[in-house]
Amino acid sequence: MIGIIGGTGAEGQALSVRFASNGHEVIIGSRNESKAKDVAESITGMYKKFHIQGMTNFNTAQNAELIILTVPYYSQKDVLNEIKPNLTNKIVVNTVVPLVFKNSKVFLEKTVVGSAALESQKLLPDSFVVTAFQTISSEQLIDLKVIVDSDVLICGDDLDAKQKVISLINRIEGLRSIDTGSLDNSIYIENLTALLVNINKTNKVRSAVRITGI
Repeated sequence: MIGIIGGTGAEGQALSVRFASNGHEVIIGSRNESKAKDVAESITGMYKKFHIQGMTNFNTAQNAELIILTVPYYSQKDVLNEIKPNLTNKIVVNTVVPLVFKNSKVFLEKTVVGSAALESQKLLPDSFVVTAFQTISSEQLIDLKVIVDSDVLICGDDLDAKQKVISLINRIEGLRSIDTGSLDNSIYIENLTALLVNINKTNKVRSAVRITGI
């Protein structure tokens, strides 16, 4: 069972739809349980065969086997501290990028230890943090008519955790996971995400990443 923390946002809903379409049971988490249930019911109203339910973030972390974090960067620390007791020995897939929008441009907010992913691992020493999905548009993911032609850049310090995430993502049509090494490399992925957002805004496109030679 996959739990999506902050699942009522655009990224969370998009990932819920993609994973549920592959037959996974999904829990949408939120600080507001009724909002989580409303979003889950809205999705299952459109896709009758999907197995999606809504819970609080705390209960989502408690019941799910694998966690995907989709909260805004400014709330990452508080949310993780709240659900931390339920994340021991679990894989936490972090999609968070500390983007700042200013004067029609996109920047990265300065983080304490270099990246949002590294900060989350520091907050969760007993969990296995793996990064994924930062460079893919939620607008593409949520539309099942769209085959997202993109690589997913994966990094993390635990090889088994990375392999489980890679296998999970590779089952989504159009996506290919690329192991980019240790969690230290999340710094470069988050910077690349900011660049892609600026490319998309400038050219009015939905660009994605493909790594050649692999």
